[in-house]
Parts: sequence; structure tokens; C-alpha cells
Amino acid sequence: KRWVYYSEEGEELHAYDRRNDLEEALERGIVPWGGPPAAGTGSGGVTPWLGQFVGGLWQIRPRAATRAISHVLGRLEALGLVALVQPSQSGKEKELVAINNHYATGEPFAVQRRLAEKASRRSRAARSRQDTEGGGEEDGMEGLAEIEKERLRNMARNQELLRQLGLA
Repeated sequence: KRWVYYSEEGEELHAYDRRNDLEEALERGIVPWGGPPAAGTGSGGVTPWLGQFVGGLWQIRPRAATRAISHVLGRLEALGLVALVQPSQSGKEKELVAINNHYATGEPFAVQRRLAEKASRRSRAARSRQDTEGGGEEDGMEGLAEIEKERLRNMARNQELLRQLGLA
């Protein structure tokens, strides 16, 4: 297989017979790889070769990894998605990266709210049945996994506690 890079006029600028030679040229920036421009990265507006994804795995040669990772972290920082923590702030020897999580308060999702209300009703019904019958399995929960049943019971118990405290 042969890899060829052409100018916009169709003139052959670079040709490589071996993939290894092509990757070296990409890593050195000799051949533009068609990535997005890297404004504000200090690399002259040229995005470094970032390797490739094959089968969900990132493939990049070790000597190009540091530059690629630095570029990706720089872009994530520019977008406000991560923050760099300096050694003086962390007490560590090297710079750390912290993810900027953005949380918002609000109403629970409708599905979760309905599940919680349903679990609360089931829990109250099961308790009243247990009081009158002395036990029994909760109706409608036979198709759920044991961990899901436990989660619903916990939600119902919490809802009941909130009701008793006058918060629900």
C-alpha cells in the first residue's frame, strides 16, 4: 500500500511506501493530517498527530503520545472541561488535572419520580398486608433483579421517612 499527499492542485507532495514512514512524517508535522486547527496551543496553529482509534483503542507511538496528550489536555482546559492544578496547590511533585463537573439542582427525572412513588405505594401496601397476613412478597416486583428490588425498597423507605418528617 502507498500513501500519497497531494497539493490542492493535484501535485504529489509526499509519498510513503511504509506506514512507519508516514507516521513519522505525521508526528514531525511534515505532512498535515487534516485535523482541526489548534488555535492557542503554542504549536503554530498546527494540530499534532493524535494517532488513531482502532476497535475502541487509541493507537499512537510512545514518542508522539506526550505531545498528543498535552494538546488534548490543553484543548479540554480551553473549553473549561478540566483544570490544571499546580504542584504548589496540590502538594504533589507534578501538575494534576481535575475534571470540572457542573452540577445543577432541579426536579428528579419523571421516570425516577414515578418509580419512587410506585415503590412507596408498594411498600405501604406490603406493610399493611404483612400486618394483616403476617408477611408476603411484594406484588409486581417478581420480574426485577434483586438489586433493583432492594433499590426500590430503599427509595420507599426514604420516601416514608420524608413523609413522616413532613418534607414529602
